[in-house]
This record gives sequence, C-alpha cells and structure tokens, in this order.
Amino acid sequence: RFMDPKAYNNMSIETKGEFGGIGIVIGINNEQLTVIAPLEGTPAFKAGLKAGDIIIKIDGQPAEDMALDDAVSRIRGNKGEKVTLTIWRRGWEKDGKDYEIIRDIIELKPINKSKMLEDKIGYAKLETFSEVSEPELRKQIETFKKEGMKAFILDLRYNPGGRLDAAIDVARLFIDEGPIVHRVSRNGKTITYFAKRGGKILDVPMVVLVNKGSASASEILSGALQDDGVATIMGETTFGKGLVQTVYNLEDNSAILVTTDKYLTAKKRDINKKGITPDIIVSDSTVDTHETKNNTEKDREPGTVGKFILSDLEG
Repeated sequence: RFMDPKAYNNMSIETKGEFGGIGIVIGINNEQLTVIAPLEGTPAFKAGLKAGDIIIKIDGQPAEDMALDDAVSRIRGNKGEKVTLTIWRRGWEKDGKDYEIIRDIIELKPINKSKMLEDKIGYAKLETFSEVSEPELRKQIETFKKEGMKAFILDLRYNPGGRLDAAIDVARLFIDEGPIVHRVSRNGKTITYFAKRGGKILDVPMVVLVNKGSASASEILSGALQDDGVATIMGETTFGKGLVQTVYNLEDNSAILVTTDKYLTAKKRDINKKGITPDIIVSDSTVDTHETKNNTEKDREPGTVGKFILSDLEG
C-alpha cells in the first residue's frame, strides 16, 4: 500500500516510542473500523473505550469506507487537541455515542504491566515489538531472577505485532539453538533466522498467553516457543497473519509497503489465515470484548488487525 508523507511520518514516530494521540489499537474487522484494545492509562482508556467498539465516525466524518492509514492520521494529533469518535457497541442505538477525547503524548512502553505473582511466578505483558522490546524484557526477566522467580508468564494478548527483527531478538532470550522462523520470498527463496548459543537467559517453566488479537510478530514468537517446546501456549487461537511487509522510502518522504514474503514457524508451519493453536485453549474472559456481525474466523483477512504503524517492518 502507498503511505503519504504524513502517514509514513506517523509510522516512523511510533516506532521510536511515542506520538500524539489517544492510545488505542485499531484495525479493520469485518470491514468495520474497530478498537482492538485501548492502551491502559491513556485518554482512550480513561474515556471508557473498550475492545470491540466500532468507530462509526471520526470528527463527524463517516468511517465506514475509511482506509486504516487515513483513520490513524485523523485520530493522531497534537497534545491538548480534541478528537471526537462516534462509537457503537452491542446493545446501543445504531447512531452510537460520541466520545470527545483530548489527545496526549502516548508513550509506547513495550512492557506496561509486570509483577511477581504468588509462588514466585513472574508476569510481564509485552505490548509491542519495537527496537526497545528485547532490552526491556531482558531487564525485567533479570529482575525477576534476582527475586527468585520459579516460573514465568509472558502475556501477548492483544499484541498486534511489530518489527520482525524485534520478535527474533525476543525469541533468542528463550531459545538457545535451532531455527526461530523461516522467511520465504515470492520466488521461493528461504531465509532462516536462528537462535544464538549463549543467548538464552531463562530456564524455568514458561507460559505464553495469546488470543485472537495476538498477531504477526506475536505469532512469530509464540510459534517459535511452541515449536521448540520451551513454553506452553495458552488462550485463544491467534489472528493468523503470516506475511512480511518491506518498506520502500520515496524521495518526497512518502513510502510504499509491499508484501514481499511470508513466514513459516520453526517447524515450517504456515499459519497465515490459520493462527497459532494454543496447547491449552482458554477463552479470554479478562477483557471486555463486543461481538460484531459475521465475526467468524473465515471472515478475517490478513493484515487487517493491529496498530497501523507497527506493521511488519524490515530493518
């Protein structure tokens, strides 16, 4: 897809860790602009937006046929400025409800929640796969180890993905040898990314939590850990986005994102449109989601979930 200079700048800003906005993960679900999840502590979260909310309008402009790039650009803005989202959720009148939200600086922390649970079980929720995800997660795990951690839970629920290289770096924290992911080009050429001996920092029982909002880089990581047998995957079947996009910068600061490759898990499973099936299937009851019409697995298209600017970037 083509990204005009404003959209491309938005993407570049977010991959650096902060931007002006309201703090929601959005995507296209069943041809509807949908809130995948509000980020905790942000204006959207405080205003009461919920996972599964349908965005009908943005500042009065109908969102029905609005491209994801355009929607992101409209929701973004300077700190202190207002944006009005017209929201529909199940049980409401069809015209929905207006939410007037004041934008703020949204800081994308790769780890928004972490704590030591009972029985010395460490818990960390990884929100994104960016250039700082691996060092931040490494730091948190080392802290848990000093506190005597006996088991570890990594929460990837509603993590829409991010950088391919970041997912590989995170996987190397848990896998000591062998393949992590295979990248297959359209002409059949395969590039395999391997673990690095001596890179593994964890040697305790591990569980990874996933759901239908876990996509892209989240699936690379959970697939690698499942194939290697170092973690038990628990939750719902993931989204099923097994495609890699490459960014080509243009002279006027716009860009073209081209789907150039697909990825296979370590055991060469193609999960595109299929997702990662957990070892233990548990419905996600910890997030208040709202059903939308025709919300079935077969209706979903690859690449239509997740925070726009955290698509699968290469390099």
